[in-house]
Amino acid sequence: MKISELNSLFSKHSQLKECVSLLKKGEKRICLKGLTGSSKSLFITSILNQLNNTHLIVLPDKEYAAYFQNDLELFIDQKALFLPTSYKRSIIYGQEDSSNLLLRAETLNALANNEKIVIVTYPEALAEKVIRKDALINSTLNLSVGENISIDFIQEVLQEYHFIYVDFVYEPGQYSIRGSIVDIFSYASDYPYRIDFFGDVVESMRSFEIDSQLSKNPFTKIAIIPKIINPNAENNELKQTESIFSYLPNDSILWAEDILFTIDKI
Repeated sequence: MKISELNSLFSKHSQLKECVSLLKKGEKRICLKGLTGSSKSLFITSILNQLNNTHLIVLPDKEYAAYFQNDLELFIDQKALFLPTSYKRSIIYGQEDSSNLLLRAETLNALANNEKIVIVTYPEALAEKVIRKDALINSTLNLSVGENISIDFIQEVLQEYHFIYVDFVYEPGQYSIRGSIVDIFSYASDYPYRIDFFGDVVESMRSFEIDSQLSKNPFTKIAIIPKIINPNAENNELKQTESIFSYLPNDSILWAEDILFTIDKI
């Protein structure tokens, strides 16, 4: 049986239809029982495909949340993002993880741009504060093809937000300049961007593979996101934090398994 067929069968479930109806009417609390294994992700994805809202799904631990997010990517049309902590193990050790920072920045950027997304997370990641929404928007460098902007100005902005100058970029927070070509690895992108200039005009932009240096996708607009929590930043806005709930639209839907455990953990 194909996944689409399985999803179609679940969407016809009488209790699922009732759940969707209650959510559309603005029901504040709904308790789901009797769901085990992958039936949880199937049931929820059937609802997600019928409701164009932002959804925050909170699960008991990181491993469970990561597997659940992988399931969602198979079933839903919306973007499903994983929100981890910024650290390799625990915040108390202070060892940041660049891949986790990228995932957090990608999630915040999507929310700041009012995208309707699905976020899967766990208590430790939910408890960690994030950069203020207005500060993130103000600190984002937006570039467009045809825009008149100098390479020197871009370099000044990148240095202000503590991007590191290197010969070749290989991780978020780095940039390089070779003649009229600027490579930048944003904190909210899986791949670095290559920007070609003709004088002070942006001629083209594209993402590229780090190892092969081959181009991937062209872009007409890109957003360069700085490190989302940067205690060394000269800009005080990057030091001010708030709960991720402040990013969520008012009509967002919160899903939680064992809500009391989650509250205790936080």
